[in-house]
Amino acid sequence: MATAQAPGGMRGDAVFAACIALIVACLIVSAVVASKLSVVAVAGLAVVVPVGTALYALTFAAADVLAEVWGTRHAAVGIVAGLAMRLLAVAFLGYAVAVDPVAGWQGQEAYAAVLQSSEHILWAGIVAYAVSQPLNVLLFQAMKRRQAGRNLLWLRNNVSTFLAQGVDTALFVLLAFGAGPEVAPILVGQIAVKWAIALADTPFVYLARNIATGRRLLDVTG
Repeated sequence: MATAQAPGGMRGDAVFAACIALIVACLIVSAVVASKLSVVAVAGLAVVVPVGTALYALTFAAADVLAEVWGTRHAAVGIVAGLAMRLLAVAFLGYAVAVDPVAGWQGQEAYAAVLQSSEHILWAGIVAYAVSQPLNVLLFQAMKRRQAGRNLLWLRNNVSTFLAQGVDTALFVLLAFGAGPEVAPILVGQIAVKWAIALADTPFVYLARNIATGRRLLDVTG
């Protein structure tokens, strides 16, 4: 069995930087594309999913890597950095729409329609993120303490993410679209996509953990 080393050095720094960058990039890009809804087939059913859902879901994997390798404080750094950059992105999107264009430019209406039509969706995402990501990390760390010495990273990665993303989705849909039966396809679609990504990204959580801590790349212990 490989013994985990303390994170550090070039590889640890690279994984830490990559996790922070992934959180920030996914939150900013998902903010830009948030207003577009798409239809996805899930178990034969057509469900409605905002285009940015897949990117947003990756932030939970990055936060889990930070929590697993460095602990709650470093995970909090990633969460706060992502939240700050998301707020900055929303503010700048508003500025970009409001600033007067050069005379003769014909794209203002389309520009505003894309960047400003989803303002309530952007704020709903910010609130949901601010609640769900700390919950994800707290659940993850609580499970890690209870699972000390057992090879259950896959379990805490998915259980904490599933529960936190359930809260995230409920908050987001309620704030962005209101309550009512018509939002059920959006609720189901978001949860289905987020949970599928959580399952699919588990090997990459192990890989990032192994690189950061000096384990063998395919080590699945711990």
